[in-house]
Amino acid sequence: MSLETGLCLVTGDPHYITFDGTVFTTQTLCRLIVSMTTDEVAAETPDASFYVYVQNLRRGNPDNIKASYPNLIIFGIGGTEFVIHANFTVMVSK
Repeated sequence: MSLETGLCLVTGDPHYITFDGTVFTTQTLCRLIVSMTTDEVAAETPDASFYVYVQNLRRGNPDNIKASYPNLIIFGIGGTEFVIHANFTVMVSK
């Protein structure tokens, strides 16, 4: 199994830059997958499997469909989940 490094970004209003450099903006309120291990890697090394999600929240008026922001970053590795809130509060669960 070969390992590669990469960089992706989630920022602002929310703007996304993918590992291949594609830039997009979305105002969706769903939980978006930023990155995760493949099934093959998870099967070979379950303790190293991971995921990173972003949860967007409506900015201001709940009826405002033109603005949202990343409210939560959720990531897990080796059976432990971390949730980072927009105010930088961190919750950890096993």
